Amino acid sequence: MGMKIPFAIFPRIAYRNSQFQIVSHFDNLKIEIYKNDKLIKTVEADSAHPTIITQLKEIGKITAKCSINNKTFEQEFEIKDAYRLGSSEFKRAFLFDESPYCFFLMKDRLLLYNCEKKILITENHYSPTEIQNIDNRNFLFVTRIGDSSSRGIVNLGIYNTDSLNVVGQLLNSFRVLKIVASENMAWVHNIFTNTISCYKLVQSPNTFFVEIEKFDKFNSFIVEDRSHSIIIDYPDKIVISSIYRNRPASIIYKAVNNAVDRLGNVVSLVDDDTVSIVSILGHKVQTPAPVEFKLSSDNQIYVGKLLEQKLFFSNFNLPHDVSGRIIGEIPEGLTNYRCTLKGTDVLSESIITHRFFQTTDGSFVIRKCRFREVRSWTFKKLGDNWNASPDVTEGTEYALMHLSKVGVMNLIEKSEFISILDYNYPTLLVASDGRQHIFRGSEREVFDKTTEIALLAVGGHQYLLKTIEDNCSVYGLASLSEPILENVKLLNRPEVEEHKIIWYSEVLSGETQLKAFDLNSSTKLDVTEISHEWFRSINDVKFYKYYALFPNQIVFNPKNLQIKDAFVGNLISHSSNLNKLVSHRANSFYLFTYDLSSGKYLTEQVDLSNDKYIESYLSPNGRYLVLKMNDRYEFYDIEKNEITNFISGIFLGFRNDGSLIVEQNSTRKVKIIDPVTFSDITPPNYHHYRFLSPDGKLYAQISSSFRYYNRITNAQISVEEVTKYRRDLDDPIFIAQGDELIRAKQLVNANRRELFTSFEQEFIKHGLSDFTDINSSSIVKNEKYTEIGIVGTEVKVEIKFPEDLSYYNYAAFSYDNRHFGYVGKPVQRGLIHLFRIDFDESNLTLKIVDSYLSRYPSRASWVCGFSKTGYFATYDSIPNTFIIFLDSVLFEKKPSEVELGRSVSKSQNNIYYSFENWNEIKGKNFLCFSPTGNFVALSEQGYEPLTLGGYGHQESNVVHIAATESGKIIDSFTGHGGSIMESMSKKVTFVAFSEDEKKLMTLSSDGVVYIRSINLTVPFEEHQTPEVLTYKG
Repeated sequence: MGMKIPFAIFPRIAYRNSQFQIVSHFDNLKIEIYKNDKLIKTVEADSAHPTIITQLKEIGKITAKCSINNKTFEQEFEIKDAYRLGSSEFKRAFLFDESPYCFFLMKDRLLLYNCEKKILITENHYSPTEIQNIDNRNFLFVTRIGDSSSRGIVNLGIYNTDSLNVVGQLLNSFRVLKIVASENMAWVHNIFTNTISCYKLVQSPNTFFVEIEKFDKFNSFIVEDRSHSIIIDYPDKIVISSIYRNRPASIIYKAVNNAVDRLGNVVSLVDDDTVSIVSILGHKVQTPAPVEFKLSSDNQIYVGKLLEQKLFFSNFNLPHDVSGRIIGEIPEGLTNYRCTLKGTDVLSESIITHRFFQTTDGSFVIRKCRFREVRSWTFKKLGDNWNASPDVTEGTEYALMHLSKVGVMNLIEKSEFISILDYNYPTLLVASDGRQHIFRGSEREVFDKTTEIALLAVGGHQYLLKTIEDNCSVYGLASLSEPILENVKLLNRPEVEEHKIIWYSEVLSGETQLKAFDLNSSTKLDVTEISHEWFRSINDVKFYKYYALFPNQIVFNPKNLQIKDAFVGNLISHSSNLNKLVSHRANSFYLFTYDLSSGKYLTEQVDLSNDKYIESYLSPNGRYLVLKMNDRYEFYDIEKNEITNFISGIFLGFRNDGSLIVEQNSTRKVKIIDPVTFSDITPPNYHHYRFLSPDGKLYAQISSSFRYYNRITNAQISVEEVTKYRRDLDDPIFIAQGDELIRAKQLVNANRRELFTSFEQEFIKHGLSDFTDINSSSIVKNEKYTEIGIVGTEVKVEIKFPEDLSYYNYAAFSYDNRHFGYVGKPVQRGLIHLFRIDFDESNLTLKIVDSYLSRYPSRASWVCGFSKTGYFATYDSIPNTFIIFLDSVLFEKKPSEVELGRSVSKSQNNIYYSFENWNEIKGKNFLCFSPTGNFVALSEQGYEPLTLGGYGHQESNVVHIAATESGKIIDSFTGHGGSIMESMSKKVTFVAFSEDEKKLMTLSSDGVVYIRSINLTVPFEEHQTPEVLTYKG
């Protein structure tokens, strides 16, 4: 790459409150910093330590320059018009044996640690899903930015530790098929051009992602991991390409007499009596053709017409003459008649398919015969006509044979089911009739179902593992008569294929010893270096996928027997050869580097900050934040970028005038604090409610209340009466078995009979005609409700909940105090309940005028709110957002749930799915309205989000701002490492606009707060279809 860059400034993407580090490779290096060609700062850097710049007040693109030997070097970086607070959460660490750099991924940023210089630098716009080592200076960033509904887009980038930057990338179009970073290759599928490409990751110091193979204009493809192949289906041929490119691509031209299965094996019908089979690895055999030879397209990529078997049965039709004869034989007066068929009248059909599995001297063939027959018909008379329906009997039979030049050998002649457990050329393992069968050529072994059988193929050797309870025997498949290991206890069974070594315990001379068997060389290993003093019991040695641990925290490599050293804490990451470890202990991270000369780990603590906020509130004027970290509330001045005060008690929120609402820890008393003087300005008789109208004049209780009624008499009943009904009428469930339980049931039935006799007609009206069907729910009606009222008065009105409402989640008032709404979770789906209210402030009266209830949301409905422009919004757990315009039409023309569902799902008006007053936004969740109500903040968090919001080389969540009326997205923000935080106890979502709509505050679950400057004056046309949202690095 020529001369190594003389300096680098971190982070390359920063915020208004960011601190910068200049890493220099030269001493006394003069660096000039420019904004729009104007010099704004001069810094002198040296190579021993990073030079710190505490803050730059400029925003936008900034350029840093230096000159060495009359050659100018420069780096551009950017300061965004936003503030960011909090360190995010640790996500993962990636360590590499030969590199001096360790990658610590937080959920929203990358911390790069130089082990040699002991320097930790921050890159804000990187946080990939995975990092793989290409060579000592180039690393592959793999970043998942979409889920299955966005077709699994993955971005790839190459990070170079000489330039400390991403030097090459593939963005926004690719699904990864296979990455082989160790071989400097990656196979990807471009989902927009439908092309498959193999890229060489690093071609030269200045050339990256060079396309070395490409396939296009194909129908479909599959990746076959066992043979390391990509099988591509073209209109006229099948192409099989090696992932490692270590063999030429195979081309199989399609013909009427050949087929290619999903493993890449080619079956051809040579003539009526002969079948040719060529495996994906090139093994060829010719065998006699099975009787009625057909293949199912389910298991094939391609099947020629001569070989293809239909998948579905035909419809059975009774011949006219047979039907007429039977109807003529039906006795007079019958309207139903069943006729049994005989001889040639019996109808039958079968579908026969075959599957081939090649072996050394031929092929295994599994024959599947699906059959059905009709031996009787049922006739029903409708008016003057008779309708006939067949009585169908269906079944399936399997058989397994071995085909070779010698002929056909039946291995399993007839079975109701044959399940393929494993196949690894030339060995087939199947289950049938409660037994397991292993076949290799014409050889065969049978095991009962209590024996666990597994095949292993390692280094050209094939093994059979036979486990009964805790005892395992290992056989070479070349000879199943003599075990290599007999009745030993496997210690690393789940990881054997990864380790390629069997670790086991064996009792010798009365002592249990640790042993190892190398599957690559098929030999026992010398493990005498492992001291039995390191563990009391063999069971104390723990084997994991890439390492193993002794009880004293000594780590060793189970793949090569390299014993390292002990470490402290919980191991969370390691390099492939365990020369570097990272552990976590008591909120601290430790890096262990193996020193070959001493045979010990050198330990150092890596300072990963843990500044995680759990609550964040923006003042209406956008100048201040109240932040909660741990149990402490801080008052933060945004422009000064400093904490100016601390708040004692529990902060509840800002009032409209910017004053602070605080609940005292000891008394639970709420007071109002002046944000400038921090003096107590609480009005007399002040009472705080979680759910207040925007003007603070109306309130709703946060909790539900309960009362009980007798369904039969409609009289209110006490809790004690409810308890008695449950005891007297419900089935006894806590009574012991035997006579006591019999007596308890008899008593309950007597109580039910007595009650039914007293109120028989009332029970019949409620659909209960049998006293045994009565229980306490038949009598007790549980009425749930909350209250809304006028603040500072005793005036209140009950809001009754539907009987099936399980959770009352959130409530809100409209700005004009004419509407109230709440959302929640009934037994099924979600619930939205809106009310028209009549609030007379002068006379202090409050009434419910009308209501509108909908169960249209698919899941529980959560946060809700009203806009100043007359809209109500909420979202469900899918997530889907529902925006409803409140006018008289909504209450006058209440659609049914069926009508609403059909109309919304049929309409597609930009991002909205619309129906009169309803707008539905698929895949997004409502956060809050802007102060004017013209805009709505949305995110994408729920059970089934449409996208993950990532971009570039950063896994990320996304926040959108959309126009309320049209649904047009006018801005989107990525960068959050977690979903937007909510507090269900406080009934608040930590998102807020400033009153002038120039700032947006968001807090994510990884503890990071953003305060972004926003511009909501961008002109837009109402009802305009929005552009497809894309994320670009």
